[in-house]
Amino acid sequence: MITDTNHQMVANGAVPNGATSDGATSNGATPNGATPNGATPDGAALDAATAALRRLVLSAHELRQRWAASLGIGVTDTLALSHVAEAGPMSACELARRTGVATSSMTTVMDRLEHAGLAERTSVSGDRRSLAIMLTPRGRSALDRGGLWARTAMLAASGDDLEMVTRKLDALSDALRGAATSDALPGGPDVAG
Repeated sequence: MITDTNHQMVANGAVPNGATSDGATSNGATPNGATPNGATPDGAALDAATAALRRLVLSAHELRQRWAASLGIGVTDTLALSHVAEAGPMSACELARRTGVATSSMTTVMDRLEHAGLAERTSVSGDRRSLAIMLTPRGRSALDRGGLWARTAMLAASGDDLEMVTRKLDALSDALRGAATSDALPGGPDVAG
């Protein structure tokens, strides 16, 4: 059976997305943190790294709140902007799926983004009935301004080692996306807590 770092059982012996049957992930680590050579990080070090990740996520959320306020829109709206910037124009259904917003609510998000001049609906080529949302020049500019805060923080935190930080952040992002799409997330409703 596979356990997470708190020794909680992963449901039904299933392995996380990107993991092998022996529990190793695509980067070679097992859910308990063991690396391919069998070494396991110190529990305190792993706990500290996990706490640092939690602080990073919360800080990023605080930054997103400030950015949303500066644009006069909601946090969910900025999340939608970020997804469209990352993946390109997409349908309301796809954007709803990516943001975790109900499809019926996505129309309201799109209305707010259009009203703010940050995005627009456009016909999908070949299907005049289908619409996709895309960024406007003002929306791209807003993303660039929001990105300045992140760039300033990144430079202050990483110094001269941006390439290494980028590799680590990409690996962490991939691992978190894999975990987010897994059916075997630790700490689910069957875990006592």
